[in-house]
Amino acid sequence: MINQSHEIFVSYAWERQSQEIVEQLSIAFKTKGINLIKDKQNLAYKESITDFMKCISKSNIIIVVISDQYLKSENCMFELIEIDKNGDFIARIFPLVLDDANIYNAVGRLGYIHYWEAKINNLENMMKKGGLDNLQGITDDLNLYKEIRQKIAKITDTLKTINNLTTNRHQQSNFEEVIEAVETRLNED
Repeated sequence: MINQSHEIFVSYAWERQSQEIVEQLSIAFKTKGINLIKDKQNLAYKESITDFMKCISKSNIIIVVISDQYLKSENCMFELIEIDKNGDFIARIFPLVLDDANIYNAVGRLGYIHYWEAKINNLENMMKKGGLDNLQGITDDLNLYKEIRQKIAKITDTLKTINNLTTNRHQQSNFEEVIEAVETRLNED
């Protein structure tokens, strides 16, 4: 099992820009002798994705690459909600907010609420069309969507209040501020 107090996990969506940022982060951290734990690299064939996500959520240090796709991803939002549930949210996350994540104004944040409400309504309507027998897993998804809908406003409001700096600034400095903040947190542990 990974020692979660000394491992740096990365939570991100599998879309091009996020993956490029994560690769740049990995290189920058590696020059400091720090390896980042990523699902694509550290999750073996047939291992439980859910267990890996729960492991991430218990870590003391999680770099969270927030994008529009992240905020619309079941897996990413599950990770973020689990991180929040495990307490000390602001101290444990090191967010990088990409330009397409629309969290800095109320209308943008409402768009994510509407997105998850639509997912809930669509799934509920599909469930009503057929018999309600043998829906194992489907009801779990519905419950997850509802939990995301319930918590996304609070989480995105918290993220918008943290000085995340710009992605461009992070890239230009080779993620120096992120590395320093993570090293400080490592030294506290």
